[in-house]
Amino acid sequence: MAPAAPAEFLPALLAELASAIEAVGGTSATVGSGAGVSGTGWTVPIVATGSLRGTARLTLDQGGVLGLLHLVLGPDADTSDNAAKDLLAELTQQATSALCLKAPFAKLSLSVGTIVAGEAQAEQKTLFVLQIGETALQIAAGASLEPMADEPAAAMATAPATATASAPVAAAVTAAPRRVSSGGTTAVPTSNLEVVLDIE
Repeated sequence: MAPAAPAEFLPALLAELASAIEAVGGTSATVGSGAGVSGTGWTVPIVATGSLRGTARLTLDQGGVLGLLHLVLGPDADTSDNAAKDLLAELTQQATSALCLKAPFAKLSLSVGTIVAGEAQAEQKTLFVLQIGETALQIAAGASLEPMADEPAAAMATAPATATASAPVAAAVTAAPRRVSSGGTTAVPTSNLEVVLDIE
């Protein structure tokens, strides 16, 4: 199967994030088109290497993350900044790990960076919403990714050519007689193994 194209990355990642939330929250999560993130949210940086190389960013709105904390940890959940970052780190790690197991992304490696509070950047133009029960988690996403050539194929394409003798040339080299001189005698082995002596 061909490696995934960059345009496939963000939708596939959000689908895996929804699956991770379902697994820990026990509530169905669906992905749809979002309305954007206003104000400060939680930004998750991701670095991609392998079949795709570059970076991606997810910014999740704080209100939605607060609802997610209560959904996963209960009504008395710790809603501190550290708790929010820990939960998002766990969910995105699960999502990126699961994504890299899928066939189109099998040669992709993803690492999640430090999650910080911040606003969505101008390049984060892909807007999603994760609907988790009554909680709507708005996400602004962006990615700058380039596909990389398969390394074995690239190595074969750039390897220097090795000259190989053609069959007629090889046969001619094998069958060619050798002249051996010793003193005044010259021996010329022929194809029928006869030896001709020419004594001066």
